[in-house]
Amino acid sequence: MLAGPGWAADGVALAREGRCSAAIPLLSADPSTASDVAAASLLGRCLSRSGEYAEAVTWLTRARELAPDDADLALDQGVALYNLSDRPAARRALAQAEGAGCARPELPLYQGLIALDDSEDERAAVLFSRARDLAGDAVEPVASYYEGLALSRNGSPDAARSALERVRDEWPETEWAEAADKALSRLGERDLRRWASLRVGFEWDDNAVLRGRGVRLPDEIPGDSDERLVWTLSAGADLVRTDEWLVSGALTYQGNEHDSLDDFDIHYPSLLLWADRSITPDWSLRVLGSAGYAWVGGDPFLATHRAEASLFRVDDGGGVTRLTARFDRDNYLFENASIPDSGTPACLLAFSPCSPVGVDEERERNRDGNQWSAGIDHTRPVWNDRIEVTAGIRWVRFSARGQEYTYQGPVLRASVFAPLGPDWDLRAAAAWASRSFRHPSTFPEPIDPLTATQLANGQAYRLRATDRTEHETRVEVTIGRKIGEQGRLELQWHYQDNDSTTSVFDFDRHRIGAYFIVGFGD
Repeated sequence: MLAGPGWAADGVALAREGRCSAAIPLLSADPSTASDVAAASLLGRCLSRSGEYAEAVTWLTRARELAPDDADLALDQGVALYNLSDRPAARRALAQAEGAGCARPELPLYQGLIALDDSEDERAAVLFSRARDLAGDAVEPVASYYEGLALSRNGSPDAARSALERVRDEWPETEWAEAADKALSRLGERDLRRWASLRVGFEWDDNAVLRGRGVRLPDEIPGDSDERLVWTLSAGADLVRTDEWLVSGALTYQGNEHDSLDDFDIHYPSLLLWADRSITPDWSLRVLGSAGYAWVGGDPFLATHRAEASLFRVDDGGGVTRLTARFDRDNYLFENASIPDSGTPACLLAFSPCSPVGVDEERERNRDGNQWSAGIDHTRPVWNDRIEVTAGIRWVRFSARGQEYTYQGPVLRASVFAPLGPDWDLRAAAAWASRSFRHPSTFPEPIDPLTATQLANGQAYRLRATDRTEHETRVEVTIGRKIGEQGRLELQWHYQDNDSTTSVFDFDRHRIGAYFIVGFGD
């Protein structure tokens, strides 16, 4: 039988009887289906039941345009989107179904599946249990099986065993029972994840030495720009899992090798430990600590320590809010040179401009210190949940031993992530920081040769009387492409402009790089 115009009514009747294979051609061929909410919704549901999720989403979206407040339509659209692997859009549709008062058990079932995909294990277990309470066998054994997985991952082995045994005992000789048996055999192992990654690339940097405006380079430094090989090697594992906490750790080794500027080669190993805890289905906590040690040009340069606590909240629309408090301790391992004071014998013998009397550069330029910061940021999917936007603000205060580097001020950040096709994506990020220093700088303005000759007789160069201030702008654009299951290629442009009232800190910088990333493990 050929389908044609006017046969949508027959298709509706067949679909309501559950005869989708006969209803789909009738409903698809009749132009009136597009303007009939019953016909469009039944066609979408039949297509979803037949596994044709892309077409199902098209017709269910059309039906929702005709009946935007229909909670069941929002649920059916979310189910089709989930099976199409468009989880952000599915999350949004399911949230709309919940907001419209949907009481069908499929709602918590699919919300639980998305939570499980997002590693929100405690919330997922609650949602699967809610689905069982609403419908009993109508969502079984799916709800019990995934509830068991969620409870196992959340560190509740006894409850997980009960859920999985229910699947095995009440639905024997099914694929679900077989899967539950396998999960039960692994349950006692409390598997802990392990992973590793390597990021290696090549960069060109037009100001690798961070040369300030008008500052003359030492004769041994051949120039501002250089090329370098860069790498980051990281390996980590989950260390401890309890009913409440998951503790993990990672070792990282970052480094670079310059083509010409060997004195700027960096080697920086670090250790990071963190612990995660789910507080409620919507809130989670992460605390972490790290320590690192850096060499520059083969000499000890910096020892770092960090402690941080973050609260995360996931809302029904897929947005994530993060509240963060952080403490950093920096210990610089090099000596600051003192400049002879004007009028002293050492100054007269130096045949160069000398420091004003009373300025102790070795003490004032000591960068060792503590940094406290606190901030908030929010990530939100937009434009049909296909683009991810993040914005945030952080307040920073750094207290150094020397007066040169003590400052405070805000940092504003924003970024956007967008897919460019099946394998390509784009990330653009920008940050702006304002730093108000508590003292004038001990660094002079650049001295031209004539002035240097005039000052070589023991006179002091002049310093600015006003406190140092800086405004820093950073922009970064990255285009990435997925390669296979574990590889990724990135092309990146990075721009930095540090606008400072002190010339030695007033610079801009462009960096262009290509990187290959590969990951291993769980």
